[in-house]
Amino acid sequence: MMSYAGDAGIRDTLALAQCMQGERAAGRLKDNVSIGEKLGIDGTPTVFVNGMQLSRVPTFRELDSIVANKVAMRVKPVSVEQHSSHDTRISSAQRREPR
Repeated sequence: MMSYAGDAGIRDTLALAQCMQGERAAGRLKDNVSIGEKLGIDGTPTVFVNGMQLSRVPTFRELDSIVANKVAMRVKPVSVEQHSSHDTRISSAQRREPR
């Protein structure tokens, strides 16, 4: 573990080791493992988009496309004509164009 920390640029690996052995870190780790188990996560990395677990880790382009599609499905453009003559305001969410 410490070699990974060094590879990641952490200089004070002794302080990291002491922190990891403390009660606070152990409690947080236990809590995170419990949450992961409840969500059906059995390994890392695991990626969720809008509550949907992906079957594998996507590339950046794949993830960008997935998110853009989810956004497009939620936000449908509305024209001013579709509003009543008394309320021609269009919310910022409605103004967004799907990607």
